[in-house]
Amino acid sequence: MAVVMRMEWAGITPEQYDEVRRRADWVGNPDPHGQVHIATFDDGVLRCFDVWDSAGGLNEFLQSRIMPAVQAVGVTSEPSVQVTPLHELYVVRVADALLPQQSRVEAVTPT
Repeated sequence: MAVVMRMEWAGITPEQYDEVRRRADWVGNPDPHGQVHIATFDDGVLRCFDVWDSAGGLNEFLQSRIMPAVQAVGVTSEPSVQVTPLHELYVVRVADALLPQQSRVEAVTPT
């Protein structure tokens, strides 16, 4: 069953997030179970929203790739995470059309 992960993480900076992304390499080497990732920073809090094929796929990704990268970057705070079943997913536009040029990521074609 597909799930939505909502996370709020105080105590992590945009620079630390970017370094975790680089180390975990979810852009260059996307996990086959991940569908959507959205990250925002508001009032010093990282907020992420992900869609995954299953809670098991999400947990495996977190344990094998995210947590080692978080530890390597030296983040010591803990996030608040909620995982709930997905009811509907509707995507209106491709993300690259909405992002500033410096934030764009090349599209990844599944093999």
